[in-house]
Amino acid sequence: MAIDAAPDRDVPGDNISYPLTTADLAAMVEQLRFVTDSAPLLISYVDAGLRYRFINSHYTDWFKRGSAETLGRHVSEVIGDAAFVMVRPRLEAALRGERVSYEAELPYSRGGHRFVRTELVPDVLPNGTVRGFVGVVLDITDRHDAEERERFLASLSDRTRLLTDPEAVVDETVRSVGAFLNLSRYMYADVDTAAGTFTVHRDFCRDASVFSVAGVWSLAVWGDVIRELAAGRTIVNRDYQTDPRTAKDWEAIYKETDIRANVTVPLHRNGAWVGVFSAQMSGEPRDWTTEEVALLESVAQRMWLTLENARFRQRRQRWRFVRLWRGRLRGR
Repeated sequence: MAIDAAPDRDVPGDNISYPLTTADLAAMVEQLRFVTDSAPLLISYVDAGLRYRFINSHYTDWFKRGSAETLGRHVSEVIGDAAFVMVRPRLEAALRGERVSYEAELPYSRGGHRFVRTELVPDVLPNGTVRGFVGVVLDITDRHDAEERERFLASLSDRTRLLTDPEAVVDETVRSVGAFLNLSRYMYADVDTAAGTFTVHRDFCRDASVFSVAGVWSLAVWGDVIRELAAGRTIVNRDYQTDPRTAKDWEAIYKETDIRANVTVPLHRNGAWVGVFSAQMSGEPRDWTTEEVALLESVAQRMWLTLENARFRQRRQRWRFVRLWRGRLRGR
């Protein structure tokens, strides 16, 4: 990697030459390394043969390879064949001397699926020869996912807010959320604490291997966590088989209902526990993210209001219908 050093100038503008020693060059390289490692970006230099000649430390964090394993390797060997096929036309454009900018979701072999914003700046010699390019990559996965969640919530609200049938509200909600988060099962249930039961009206099931739990159930199936739900606290369980709150009941209760992990959001009205939305995984644990839990809590609160509005509109329509028929009967 070439390093250009500009001469100092005295007041009249004359050059003052300082010979660069090996120590000076080493210090400059170290300073460059510090600058590139401090930036929250992946920074690299790739030569005309699409081989890495420089990487900053964030490459090690992403791809779990040190510089010794990366330098000299072809881009496809580092990011993986699938990602390379997707970015190859852009890399080739940079090697033609074009400055390239793009955003994409890429399936990195070791870094997983990430949304990135990338700038490729060609290194062009005075004679027009392109000897490589600088690549600057910014991970925008969190921003993209946050925007996706906001779009999903807005779309779900638009699709449900004018529905007058409460069952249609529940059906649209459980189906949409279940598919969006790739859940095994997602359900809504009304809770009757006096009767000690909850009633599942609708549930989303990912495929035929996941059975529906629609029907009336005893609150006892919640086990010890029932106290937390009754107190209004969201339950986040990554593995029912190992979580201390549920492990002892795994064989007796949860294995039979095919629940391995879940997030259950209780709904309260006027201090009373009246319902739940529950996201569930069967067959395997799930490491729920903070963002997923926040989304499920937001859905529960928004959809509860939508559901209550639909119930109110339904009751009003029924009352209008009754009044209409009473008026007609009196007029006979």
